[in-house]
Amino acid sequence: MEFDMEKFIALIVVKVTWLFTFAIPVNKKKITFISYFENKLTGNFKLISKELQKRDNDYKLVFLIHKFNNSLLDKLYYVLYFAIQTYHINTSAIVLLDGNNFPVCNITKKKQTTIIQIWHACGGIKKFGYDINRRFDIKNYDYVYVAGNEFKCTFSSAFQVEQDKVISLGVAKTDILYNEGKMESYKELVYNKYPQIKNKKVVLYAPTFRGDGAFDRQYVNIDLEYLYNKLGQDYILLYKLHPFLESISLGKDNNDNIINVNNIDLYKLFSVTDILISDYSAIIFDFSILERPIILYTPDLVVYEEERGFYYNYREFAPGPICFNEEEIAEVIATQNYKLDRVQDLKYKYFDYHDGLSTQRIANDIEDIISRNTPHNF
Repeated sequence: MEFDMEKFIALIVVKVTWLFTFAIPVNKKKITFISYFENKLTGNFKLISKELQKRDNDYKLVFLIHKFNNSLLDKLYYVLYFAIQTYHINTSAIVLLDGNNFPVCNITKKKQTTIIQIWHACGGIKKFGYDINRRFDIKNYDYVYVAGNEFKCTFSSAFQVEQDKVISLGVAKTDILYNEGKMESYKELVYNKYPQIKNKKVVLYAPTFRGDGAFDRQYVNIDLEYLYNKLGQDYILLYKLHPFLESISLGKDNNDNIINVNNIDLYKLFSVTDILISDYSAIIFDFSILERPIILYTPDLVVYEEERGFYYNYREFAPGPICFNEEEIAEVIATQNYKLDRVQDLKYKYFDYHDGLSTQRIANDIEDIISRNTPHNF
């Protein structure tokens, strides 16, 4: 096996920091949020933290939110950042993750500390976590919160936890999709930024992240110019790539009808999207809540099945037509052969809750854990 110097250095930093901070008592009111996907508080973490703060001002909330860019400078920064993360993990009652975390998986966890995985996606189609080749093992997660019981088996496998530790509470950020007022306000924000999309059919292309974590960045190209020319002036094409691929451009700068929206929140884009084009991305679960058309653009399906693998038979699972080229996409849109019944099937099979109260359920469970772990004097 090839020696992994980066991993070795990171492991030394984490182990040494753990040794020097292990004796520091756990703060029973301290909740730490850790993410490497963004540089600011968004989505699940933003909603959950606001709900917890609303309930108890004594909670000490710590946010370790820093996007990993896979540059030499960022790797050096992250070595030091792992030390900071390890200190906070050792002194927190609750640690919330939205991705796999190196320090959590490489320490001896305190019994007073509960690690909760709140995955950044609503579900999983392609294999991930422990079910693919990884640079480090996954362990020490106490609970995994999921959208519905259908994910118990797959998330149990991906995160190496027993199925009774995979708990169906819903996904906090999906509360927004059930809030009509919020979605209308999002729509106005997007219209104000891009007035040319008003009164047009909006098609959003948002593919999955291909590759292994932040270290291996791949994507499948699509000819949006061809697609726009086939669809005509009644359509506007938007494209949003994974946060790790935001620097990539898929359209020409002089075409105002093909818009790079990498810097806009996904749900804000959903508010104006009539048709979603995606592939193996878990965002198709989110979008199914709106019960709008989904087209699957998967020119690499056969290779992806063999090399990455899925948790489901993709052809049976797909909540819409599977297309292998731009011509097929244009044909589906022209004929409106969207198979909307499959979108509804996806929504009601994989989400246990449709009440917009998932954030409250998650906050309730976190408070229950804190209460159980805090001694009471009578």
